[in-house]
Amino acid sequence: MPNSITFLDAVGALHPTKEFMMSLPHNGKLTEEEYNACYQEITGKTSDDTAVLSNDPTGFKVSYAQALAKYNELIG
Repeated sequence: MPNSITFLDAVGALHPTKEFMMSLPHNGKLTEEEYNACYQEITGKTSDDTAVLSNDPTGFKVSYAQALAKYNELIG
């Protein structure tokens, strides 16, 4: 039976505001390169209510290492 825990579950469990997006499939464990390429945090909104996104890994609230550790914990 395939694992029902996703990398998205791990990120969501760690992200303080849940204001993030992931653009790649995230059903299994991602590499750091994949995570950094697909993960974006919502850092604000424009005057017309469009989300402002950041894709700078140095400013992420949830780093790849944190997400990977949580994913491994969740899949047990």
